[in-house]
Amino acid sequence: MIAVLKSLTPNDIETNFMDDRNELINYDEKTDLVVISVETYTAKRAYEIAKKFREKGVKVLAGGYHPTVEPEECLENFDSIIVGNAENVWLKMLDDYKNNNLQENTLVQAHLLLCQIEVFTKIENTLLWHLLKQVEVVI
Repeated sequence: MIAVLKSLTPNDIETNFMDDRNELINYDEKTDLVVISVETYTAKRAYEIAKKFREKGVKVLAGGYHPTVEPEECLENFDSIIVGNAENVWLKMLDDYKNNNLQENTLVQAHLLLCQIEVFTKIENTLLWHLLKQVEVVI
């Protein structure tokens, strides 16, 4: 996914990829925006990283599985999140940031939700279906 987002990023935006499992993060490096891919098992560490950058006045955006399934929790720790597949809204998010209009919560395009609904209808009358019916879906 990171390679896809990099390929979608306009050439006038300088990027730097860091993986804190392999290298130390330089919190003093000048940066305008930090984007973190978050899975549930990395959420606590992502919150720590975000806190350090936010204390320096740097905006921090998160995407990935965890913000998609736990958006309210993530909004407590990040300035903005992307819910769902980022490639659908990546350029809009970058434009919003450039225009100082970064949205708190950027939702995926409707066609992704429709795909999910199609899958869900195939499991109607199962325990999972009844649980999913209780989840609010925003389109």
